[in-house]
Amino acid sequence: SEARDAILDAGFDPDEYQILDDWEHLDKRPENIIGSVVPEVHEEHLVEWNPSEGDKKGAKASRDAIHVVVKEVEIAPALPQIFGEIMQNGIDHSIQDGTMTNLKVTIDNEDPMNPKIIVWNDGEGIPCYVHPKTNLHVPTMVFSKQKAGSNFHDDKKRMGIGKNGYGAKATNFFSKTFTVKTFNTKMGKQFTQNFHTEIVEGKRRIIASKPKITASKRKSGFTE
Repeated sequence: SEARDAILDAGFDPDEYQILDDWEHLDKRPENIIGSVVPEVHEEHLVEWNPSEGDKKGAKASRDAIHVVVKEVEIAPALPQIFGEIMQNGIDHSIQDGTMTNLKVTIDNEDPMNPKIIVWNDGEGIPCYVHPKTNLHVPTMVFSKQKAGSNFHDDKKRMGIGKNGYGAKATNFFSKTFTVKTFNTKMGKQFTQNFHTEIVEGKRRIIASKPKITASKRKSGFTE
């Protein structure tokens, strides 16, 4: 266009200035939300399991099998942060929800190329109705749409940490695959949905599968 040509003729590059959407900004500047995605070498406290001690009988043997050691590790700071975001969701839920009694973490690395971290809590699950304003199921909103959630009502007392609507979405965004399962006893429905990321028109985006919703007579809720 004539305007662009005039800018170039004046010695300026109009592409120098950009407006990024939320996902582009997270992709290009993850350190603002979750820390650097570039691996760094530094010392960390690690928990090690000694099978020879763990095979012995008695509670003391189980305690003796666990050792805390300090080692140099190479890890991107964002990795423990995105794990922590999901953990914090569960902790916040325990504060707000009187039914939650357990928060469990399972690390599955049977397939070294596709390790999994599963975070599960037994509090009341997320309701799975379709939101009238977005036409999306509520769990889909909560885990894949930035600045979406239930923590924006300032007239309600909030004691948890997560209040900005970024954390769980960042975990989803930087995971190879991400799966949500939740059951809400009031609705009697279990909701399951898988996510992954793809490059769409040059931009990384979260892609959601069609959710699976099944009726259940479970007596207690959960989210995983």
